[in-house]
Amino acid sequence: MGKATLGISAVVGILLVVITRELIGTTVAMPEKTAGIVFFTDDDGQTTFPDCAAKPSPFNHNGKEAVRAHMFRCGRVKFIGYLERYSKKSLASIEKTKHNPNFELPMLASIRQDVKKPKQGSWVSPNSTQGQKILDVKCPDGRSDQLDEVEP
Repeated sequence: MGKATLGISAVVGILLVVITRELIGTTVAMPEKTAGIVFFTDDDGQTTFPDCAAKPSPFNHNGKEAVRAHMFRCGRVKFIGYLERYSKKSLASIEKTKHNPNFELPMLASIRQDVKKPKQGSWVSPNSTQGQKILDVKCPDGRSDQLDEVEP
């Protein structure tokens, strides 16, 4: 193998390493567009805004109480299927739990949340009969075959 061939091979090898590192680095560094972001509302579902999914609701948003808004799509129609929040007692438990050195975000899932339809009724347990009906989201036309929950 001549010096020229060896030199070209070395340059090609270096270029492959650099290109591979760039491609892998770009792929790894590119988070999902909405990773960790969900919809919230501070006006009972009339409008929504995106924020961090780890933020326990309700929380203060521009002087109003903001709660999680579960947005769905049926074909081209987007709508809020239901709202979700922690009770005051649950929020107190979360605050206490967050200071635990063994705290992990999935622990929040075990703390009870309340649900309601936007612009309707009162907050109920998702385990109640009424709560189960709220969580059984249907398209505006009553179907559920094209129903997908969407993120911002």
